[in-house]
Amino acid sequence: MDLYGILGIGRDATASDIRKAYRKKAQKMHPDKGGDAAEFQQLQKAYEILSSPSSRAAYDESGEIPSSGADVERTQAMAELSNIVQHVTAKAVATGTISSFNLLDEIRAALRSGAEANRRQRVEATRAKVAYDLVASRLSCKEGGDPVIKDIYLHTIASYDKQLRDIDRQEARITLIHSIVDMYEYACPSSPYAPTPRGASTSMYLGGVINVSPV
Repeated sequence: MDLYGILGIGRDATASDIRKAYRKKAQKMHPDKGGDAAEFQQLQKAYEILSSPSSRAAYDESGEIPSSGADVERTQAMAELSNIVQHVTAKAVATGTISSFNLLDEIRAALRSGAEANRRQRVEATRAKVAYDLVASRLSCKEGGDPVIKDIYLHTIASYDKQLRDIDRQEARITLIHSIVDMYEYACPSSPYAPTPRGASTSMYLGGVINVSPV
C-alpha cells in the first residue's frame, strides 16, 4: 500500500502538507458524503502513520505498514523517553547542577509538570466536540444546496475525535514509560523531588512541547 499515493503527496511532504492533503481528501471521501468506507479507512490509516514522525520513518525505511500497533506505540514511547532524558540531562549540564542531579526524579518531575495541562486539553476537546455535535445535529442542507457548512462541522468533529484518540494512546505510552522508570534506581546524595506514586497523573516532554495525559 502506497501511503503517500493514498494522500496524493510526495515523499518530501511536510507535516503541514500531510495535514492539508488529509483534510482535503477526507471532505470528499467521508462515508457521510457517499464515500467508500473501506477507502476512507485507508485514508485514515495513511494519515495516522505519516503524521507520526516515528511511524513515518519506519514506513519510509521498510516500505511496509507496521503490522503491530503495539510495536508502533512502544517505538513512540521510547522516542519520547529519549527526549525526556536528553532534555533533563542537558539542562543539568547547562545549569551546573549535574553533581546533585537525580535522573529518575527529574524524569518524574518532567512527567508531572504537564499533567494538569493535559487534563484541561481533554476536558476542552470533549466539551468542544459535544458542542459541535449538537450544532451539526440541528443543521441540515436543503436539497440541491451546498453542504459546505455541514462539512466544516463534520470535519471539526472528526478532528476532535482524533485528538481524543491520541490522548488515549498517550496514556498507554505514559504507563509504559513509568513502568520502565520504576525498574531503575539512581545513587544520588540528595533528592529535591518526592517520587511519583504509581498511578499518579503524568505528562511527557516531547520535542520541546509538553504532551500530557492522566494515568
